[in-house]
This record gives sequence, structure tokens and C-alpha cells, in this order.
Amino acid sequence: MDQQPEITIFNPEILDWLLESVVNRDSAATIRRQIIHACQLAEQKDASATETLRQAESLMSDANKKLKLLDDERNALAEEKEKLLRDAEQLTSLPQTVRDLGSTFSSALGQTQEVMTQSLDELSNAAESHQKSVDSSSGETSKAIQETRAVGEKIDTFLSSIKESFEHGLQPKHIDALTKGFRESVDKLNESIAGIPAEVRAGLKEEMTLESFLKPFQLRDKLTHKEDELRMSQEANQRLIDQLTALQSSKAEVDLLLQQEKERIGRRNQYVEKLRSELEVAESLADAVPELQRQLQQATTEAESVESLSAELAELNRLYTVSQEQVRSQSETINRLGGQTGRIAELEERAIKAQQRSRGLEESKSDFEAQIERLTETLQDAQTLHEEAKESFRERLEDKVELLSSKDRELENLRRDLGDTGELRQRLSEANDRVLELEEEVKTARFDSITYLRQFSDSLADVNGLRDRLDEATDRVRTLNADLENANQRSSDAEEERQDLDRQLTDAATKLTELEGQLHSQETQRSLQIPEGPLGELAGIYAELAREVLDLPVSPQAFRSFDIKDIAVEIAPLLFRDGSKENLQLFLASGRRGWHCLETIIDGIPNAKGLHVNQCLDHETDCPFVRVLFGKDGAELDFNSE
Repeated sequence: MDQQPEITIFNPEILDWLLESVVNRDSAATIRRQIIHACQLAEQKDASATETLRQAESLMSDANKKLKLLDDERNALAEEKEKLLRDAEQLTSLPQTVRDLGSTFSSALGQTQEVMTQSLDELSNAAESHQKSVDSSSGETSKAIQETRAVGEKIDTFLSSIKESFEHGLQPKHIDALTKGFRESVDKLNESIAGIPAEVRAGLKEEMTLESFLKPFQLRDKLTHKEDELRMSQEANQRLIDQLTALQSSKAEVDLLLQQEKERIGRRNQYVEKLRSELEVAESLADAVPELQRQLQQATTEAESVESLSAELAELNRLYTVSQEQVRSQSETINRLGGQTGRIAELEERAIKAQQRSRGLEESKSDFEAQIERLTETLQDAQTLHEEAKESFRERLEDKVELLSSKDRELENLRRDLGDTGELRQRLSEANDRVLELEEEVKTARFDSITYLRQFSDSLADVNGLRDRLDEATDRVRTLNADLENANQRSSDAEEERQDLDRQLTDAATKLTELEGQLHSQETQRSLQIPEGPLGELAGIYAELAREVLDLPVSPQAFRSFDIKDIAVEIAPLLFRDGSKENLQLFLASGRRGWHCLETIIDGIPNAKGLHVNQCLDHETDCPFVRVLFGKDGAELDFNSE
């Protein structure tokens, strides 16, 4: 028997045992090749289904890679959160700077306001004293005194405006206007004093002391000194304004950084959503793996029921049934049936063992399926915990972003309220308290984020461990499924073989009873004597098979000159060759006369050497011959061995 590829769908030993009864090994080899070819087709379908399963596993691997990328992005998002928290800490220092600048500005403004109030009081007292002195002078100086009073009132007006400006917030442009107006008033006062006639001044010398006369000039010097102090205060205010401007620019930069961080977090969230959608697709592909396994089993089942294999097995069963119908020897038949009974017992024992092993595999499969279900539930719980933690992290991050936004709004409100110095301290105090609360919340959020990251890392480790255990369990279940399918297939084959043998045994017993009654009546009528024993049984089988294989018109006395052993050994093997029927049909249709070598006709040799003195010149041996006879029913084949 030629060496063939390994077959896993059925046991080749059973096929070889079934083909042992076929004496023509070429025909048996042909049948075996056809059956093996059908099995190879089934295995190809099995390989195709296995490749489909491998592609599904590859998709699972891609899904795991994408999950790893999602974890990396999540870690990057955590780093971005840490950076955002650091920026928030830097931002919390801005209210302290604003508070320091406001305190400095309030202190300088209070000192300036206090000094200016004192100076205004001194100027008012001096103006009243000077007015009393002028009122006591002569009527000639009344006009000058009125002018001086007007100038003093104007100075009072300017001083009042200066005081009001200090009360409502002193600005550089207000300071310049007040200084200019005050200087003009002093100049007018000097001109008025200088315009008093010399005789009036001489007349006033007796009434005015030197101290009272010099007091306006002393006041003018004090006013000049106050102007210098006012200019210095203006410069200090300008420096405070510059610091506030720098603070506002820093605030704008921080706002820009916060906006950039918000946009970056938005892009990160979009990318996370994209990865989540890809992960869902990968999970759906992973969920399709059981369907692929079902398709694999279906393909295996379809491969088992290949039409060509069924046809060849049916033909083999038919040939085997025909061979059983030609049994003539009761003793040999009983012995053979006894051997078949032993074979049936052996197959039944093998079937019982296969069923026991199948039950064991079913129990193992059930245990592994239960373990897989538990692992799947654990994995689902871990995924649920992971989703909840991720949602909690997102909510906390959104809360922190909202907190920063509210903080920005508070800073913006503080910046708008800087002009109102009366409420600045209260707002700064409230802002300081709020900043302290925010610092506590940031510390709490930082602690919560660290705790969450640790929990998230632990959950990822648990998920990876569960995934590895699930992969191992899946591989073991796949192996057990393959073993179970092989065991079930072998058990099914053994059961079918046992049933076939039971049917054959029953049919053989029935046929044996019928043949016993017909044996003696047929022996006198047969033109072909079949000897008893194994050789006679085999010859009878081949004689009937030759008639069925040929399916050509043969002369009733075609085998008259042959011994049954010659038919079994010489004629039947030639009739089983490939193309024998077609070549005999061509020979019958040609109507060629005379005897010809049967082997050359079956092989289709066009230029045969022919016969000489009943010897085949092609083979130089005594070969069986064939010729065409023309009877009442037309052309027929006739065989001869002489």
C-alpha cells in the first residue's frame, strides 16, 4: 500500500481492514486514494476554519495593543493633570501678590491723605488769621483783601478737590490737574500780595508784625514742600500702577496657559474617546470568537459528510454486501462471521472506552467552561471598576477645571474691583480665605488623585492577570474541544462500523439460510463450477464482480474453457484495470474477428503483435484471449484460455 498523508478525520486502520477483502490491490488502492482525497478536502476546510480562528486571535492581539495604548494615554493624561495642578499652585500665589500690592498702596495712600489733610488744616488756619488781619486794616486795602480772600477761597476749593480725590481714589491725571491748579492759585496769591500799594504796606507795618507778614510766605514754602511730597506720592502711585499692569500681564499669561491646558485636555479626551471606540470594536471582534469556533465545528461536521466520501463508502459497502451474498461454504462463513463477531466485540469495547473518555472530556470541558465563566465575570467586574474609576477621574478633573474657571472669574472680579479701595481689603480678605480653601481642596484632590492612580494601577495588574488566566483557560478548552471532537468522531465511526457489521451479520445469516436451500438445485445448472473453500468463495466473488464491472454483453458460454481459479487469478484482475470497460467497448464495436490477447485489448495497445500457435507474441506466455461473436442478440464478447 502506498504511503499517504496523515488522516485525522477517521482511522485509516478501519479503512484498511474493510479493504482487506478486495483481492485486487490496485482497485483497493484506487478506492483508498479516493477516500483519502475526500478526507484531505475535509481537512483543507478544517485548515481554512483554523486560519479564520487565527485571524480572530490576531484581532484580539490588536485589541490588546490598543488597550495598552489607551493605558499609555491615560498615564499621559495623569501627567498632564499633575502639570495642571502645579500651574494651579502657581496661580494661587497671584492673590498674595495682589494682596501685598494692595496693602502697600493703601498704606501709602493713607499716609499721603493724612499729610495732605494736616497741610490743608494749617492753610485754612493761616487764611483765617490773614483774613482777620486784613479786615482790621484800612479801607484802602479792602480790594486787595477781597482779591486775597477770593484766591484763598479758590485755594480752599482746590484743597477740597484734592481731599475729595484722595477720598475717591487718587489718579495720576488728577494729581497733575490739582498740582497745576494749586500752583496757579499760589501764583495769583503772590501777585495779589505783590500788587498791594507800597503805602498800604507801609500803613500795615504798624499793625502787622513780621511774623504775621511772613506767615503766608512760610505757607507758600510749606505748600511747595507738599507739592514735592505729592509728586513723590504720584511717583509711588505710578510704580504701584506699573506693578498692577505687570500683574495683569502675568494674569493674562496664566489665562492663556490655562486655556491651552483646557484645549490640550479636550484633545486628550477626544483621543481617549477614539481609543474607547476602537476598543469597543476590538471587544466586539473578540465576542465574535465563539461564533468563529461554531463555524469551525460546522465546517468540520460538513467535512465529515463530504459527498464523495459518502459515495465511496456506499460503493464499498455495496461491494462488501455483494461479496457476502456469494458465500457458499457454511463452515468458512461461520468462521468468518465468528471473526467478525470478535471484531464487533472489540469495536464495542473501543466504543465504550471512547464514550468513557468522551464523558471525561465533557466533564473537563464543563469544569473549564465554569472556570472561564468565573474568570469572565471577574474580568467584567474589573472592567466595571476600571470604567467607574475612569469616570470618577474624569469627573474630578472636570471639577478641578471648573474650580480653576471659578478661580479665574474671582480673580477677574478682584481685578475689576481694584478701583474701589474701600472694598478692596474686604474682597482681598475673602479672596485670601477662598485661596486657602482652594489650597486645601487642591491638596485633597492631589491626595485623591494619587490614591486613584494607585487603585487604577492595582486594577490594571488584576485585569492583566485575569486576561492571562483567561487566555490559558481558553487554550486548554480549545485543546479539550479538539480531543473531544476526535473522540466523538472515533466513537461515531466505531458505532457506525458496529451497526454496519450488525446489519451485515443479519443479512449474511438470512442469505446463508436462503443459499443453503438453493445450493443443490443450482449446482447442476451452473456452467461454471465453483469449488469449495476460500479459493472457491473468492472466485465466485470475482466472477460476479466481473459481470457487474463490465456491464457488457458477454456470451453465456464465455467462461466455459476456464477453470474458476483462472477466472479469479487472470480474468478478474484484468477487468478491474483503469479503462478496461471503455477499451472492451471499442473492441466490441470494431467487430474485429479472431482471437486477441485480452490484456492488450484492455490496455488499448493499438499495434499488438497478435497470436502465433495460440501463443501471445506480446507477452510470450499463455494469456487469456477474447473475440467478438455475432449471435441473435448482436455482438457479444467471448473468452478463451486455449
